[in-house]
Amino acid sequence: MPAFRIDNIQLAHDEEAKRNWSHTPWGMDGGTFGKIVDVAICDENGHFLFNKAVVEEGNHVITLTYGVDVQSNIPKLALVKEQRDTAAELDGKDAPLFWGPPRGYAEQTDEGLVAAGCREAGEESGARVLAGTPWVVATDTIPNETIVRSRSPWVAVPVDMAKISRIRQDYGEKIFKAEFFSVPQMEDMIRVGQFEGASTRSWCLATAVLYFKLFVVPKIVE
Repeated sequence: MPAFRIDNIQLAHDEEAKRNWSHTPWGMDGGTFGKIVDVAICDENGHFLFNKAVVEEGNHVITLTYGVDVQSNIPKLALVKEQRDTAAELDGKDAPLFWGPPRGYAEQTDEGLVAAGCREAGEESGARVLAGTPWVVATDTIPNETIVRSRSPWVAVPVDMAKISRIRQDYGEKIFKAEFFSVPQMEDMIRVGQFEGASTRSWCLATAVLYFKLFVVPKIVE
């Protein structure tokens, strides 16, 4: 069924929701990082059926920050333990904790989404030394096709696991820990449902493990 925009764009989050962020035309860390568009759903003849809200995020990127363990020679993927404010219940309780891949929005100074992915990998996992050329794994992953119209590319970022520095703790991001895990470890984490008090059952983590197994690990062992 075709969809037609029927209303103006509204910001999904205002300054009161994220007091340290300002809105400009350029994206995260200085701009509009999300918007909601009202669309009308019509039948094949163009007759109105119903309207709905559709989410369009800003320039967002998800990383597969990976390396090879120097002792075991096993490929490992970086995951961060963080508090996801957008998942908070409307009951005054703290937002839940999740394990997931480093991710974020492009900044005005990033020269493309691959560069944004490398920056996010360094900031959130502490892995700031590349051990190869970053590359785009996928460009079309979206969490819910019916309400999310934007697509977040996945960028593989090979890093030197022997050179890890402290993770970045500013911009209001509540990242408590960063660690590298093997595929069996991550599959066990997902199977159990939590690890160190944080949830391991999210579409983002499951997709990260799948993409890591299908596209990154074979490339490492070639």
